[in-house]
Amino acid sequence: MKWLVTGEPGTGKTTLILKLFERLKSSNISCDGFVTIEIREHGVRMGFIINDLKTGRKEILASKKEDFGGPMLGSYHINIRGIDDFAVKTLERAMDSRSLIICDEIGSMELSSEKFKNLIIQILKSDRHLLATLHRKHINFANLIPPNERRLFILTRDNWNNLFENLYAEIKSSLEKTV
Repeated sequence: MKWLVTGEPGTGKTTLILKLFERLKSSNISCDGFVTIEIREHGVRMGFIINDLKTGRKEILASKKEDFGGPMLGSYHINIRGIDDFAVKTLERAMDSRSLIICDEIGSMELSSEKFKNLIIQILKSDRHLLATLHRKHINFANLIPPNERRLFILTRDNWNNLFENLYAEIKSSLEKTV
């Protein structure tokens, strides 16, 4: 099953994924993957970090200050090598471990990497369980998954608590059946 969460910026998608990861882990559900966290300086967003949920290691995804020699998205320099060497390897490890794969997020920055894009397509078409955030601009990726194998949720500030509880219960129930 693939659980995909989308929503407007600032609705708490990454927080939702982090809280689900913590709760699932405390319920002895094996999870592996990454989340993307903002880099803020004096209240201003300056970039994004990829945070490996299993090891705690971090890599810069994009920065307003550092030029990685790759493409730009708006005012952000994208770290393609970081995506390829860090995010892709994290997701490959998650696939090999047979854990619930967590990917925050499937968005324009991450999809700047062909390796990442190809791996995400492979994961979406696989029989592997996935919990991911999906940027609304890339909602079409959900169409790669048969309708009976995907659940798409739209997160808002108003439904955050209910969605958290419902997603937790659904994922836990689904994964306990496969053990």
